[in-house]
Amino acid sequence: MESKSINKIFEDYHSNIIDIESVIFSLRNFGLSQMQTTKIVMEKLSISLKDADDLVVKSITWKDKLEETLSLRNSMLDFLEMKFNNNPSKSDEF
Repeated sequence: MESKSINKIFEDYHSNIIDIESVIFSLRNFGLSQMQTTKIVMEKLSISLKDADDLVVKSITWKDKLEETLSLRNSMLDFLEMKFNNNPSKSDEF
């Protein structure tokens, strides 16, 4: 995706021509992943990773991936919790 296209989307957002959902929808239509979209939203809106992630993951545009995303994150957290709770002396090994 061209950076000119991204800049135009955010110009329209800042001019109140489109809303954040339309921004996210446009970025996904350009072929950006959920992570790429989150990164760009974070950078362009100067917001925290958590806030950008909340906007993207909970958006209507990415609703079809919400359950999958949350399941993956929970699995990762479970793994890390198990790894660090069961083997605290080797927590630096991965």
